[in-house]
Amino acid sequence: IPANASYGGTVEWSMISPENIERIEVVRGPASSLYGSHAMAGVINIITKKPERDHEIRFKQEYGSLETWSSSLSSQGRGDTFGYRLSGRYKTSEGYYSHRPQEPWDTKSDYEIKNIDGDLYFFQNELSSLKLGFSHLDRDFGRGYKSNDIEREVDRANLIYERVSAKVGWS
Repeated sequence: IPANASYGGTVEWSMISPENIERIEVVRGPASSLYGSHAMAGVINIITKKPERDHEIRFKQEYGSLETWSSSLSSQGRGDTFGYRLSGRYKTSEGYYSHRPQEPWDTKSDYEIKNIDGDLYFFQNELSSLKLGFSHLDRDFGRGYKSNDIEREVDRANLIYERVSAKVGWS
C-alpha cells in the first residue's frame, strides 16, 4: 500500500512501527509497472510481520535528552484460522528554542506523536489470507514560531487478500 501522500509525495514514517517490520527491500530504478506512477526512481518496500502462532505482548520505554520520552506497546497472536497484530506508540520531546535572542512569538521546536495501528487476519489455508488493517496518527510539531507549528492527523484502512502464487490488494 503506498505510504506517500498524494500531495507532495512525502512519507509519514511515524505511521510505520519499527516493531512490526519483517524486512525492507530497496528496488532501484523505475518500477512503475509494478508499484504505480510514484515509483519512477525506485521503491522502498516495507514488509510487515504476520502474527506468530503464540501470543506475545511487548512493552518498551525510552528516555533521552531534551525530555524526550518514547513508549510503545505491541501485541500479536495467531490461532489456526484467525490472527491479530496491534501496536501503539507515544513519543514526546520538550525540544529547544531554535534561535537566540528569543522573541515574544517564539515557541519551542518540540513534538508529540501518537500512533496506533493493527491488523486482523483470516487464514483461509497456508497459501492464502485476508487482512483488514487500520492505522491512526496524531502528530504535533512546534517549529520555532507559532505560525510554523504543524498539526496533522492521518487515518488509513486497508483490505488485502494475499495468496502465495499471486497478490491482489484493495485499500
